[in-house]
Amino acid sequence: MTIKESIEYTEEVISNIDKAIEKEKKMVSRVADQIDGENITPEHVGMFKNLVTTIYKSIQSRIYIMMYNVEILYMSTIDKIQRKIDDESERLVVKKITKSYNTIQKNSKKIDTVEIFGTVIELYETDKYIESEFVTGADHPRVYFDKDFKKLTPAYQKAILYHEYGHVINGHLGTLHYRDEYKLDKKISRRVKKYLKKINAKKEDLASDDLLIYLLIELEADEFSAKFVGNNVVKKSLEHDYIDLINKATDLSEEDKLNTLFVGQLRSSML
Repeated sequence: MTIKESIEYTEEVISNIDKAIEKEKKMVSRVADQIDGENITPEHVGMFKNLVTTIYKSIQSRIYIMMYNVEILYMSTIDKIQRKIDDESERLVVKKITKSYNTIQKNSKKIDTVEIFGTVIELYETDKYIESEFVTGADHPRVYFDKDFKKLTPAYQKAILYHEYGHVINGHLGTLHYRDEYKLDKKISRRVKKYLKKINAKKEDLASDDLLIYLLIELEADEFSAKFVGNNVVKKSLEHDYIDLINKATDLSEEDKLNTLFVGQLRSSML
């Protein structure tokens, strides 16, 4: 995204927020006008208060998403300038990646606890370098990340954490929360069609497609994260993660790297 595109995007988001505020104000005004002052009860007051609170939270959420996008623009610009100044040879640090989950967990410490929709999730930082953040445990979920995670912008951090929370909330670890199966079926059908179109394949080719299964699971977690930080931030985070992944994985061939980037781009384009 260029500086000009970023400014245009930010102006569009601000305009949309202004339109949303005006729309909500008109709705509140209409509701207030329709209330009969003589027959108003404490219950009516409570309902009206809940309506205004819901509107407030909706607008606040849009503003937060805009802030995350501006933050990414700022950090991206700073990073590009820094790369031009620094000598790339001095920036290159080969880090030994640990792939054993047992080793990672043994060398981790709990740093925080969060509650998402009634589910308690613990956050752990490991002393080992890992390829990417991950979550374990259906009944006692834990999210693991390394020290490089703290170097990311807060927007990226939140996108990644809510992605991992999405795996928990959507039952990918084994404990299913309530799900609307009808809506889920329609969503999966749309994504399968989109997937087939992008890889130029037919439905009968899906008898055993591990990539599609992977995408459907990850996209559900991506979608959960996007509710909190916005699609653009999630896509930027994915782009960063897949590039970081191929840089960390020293054992990947050039073909494997290209395939990994393709998966990242496919996942981003399907969100």
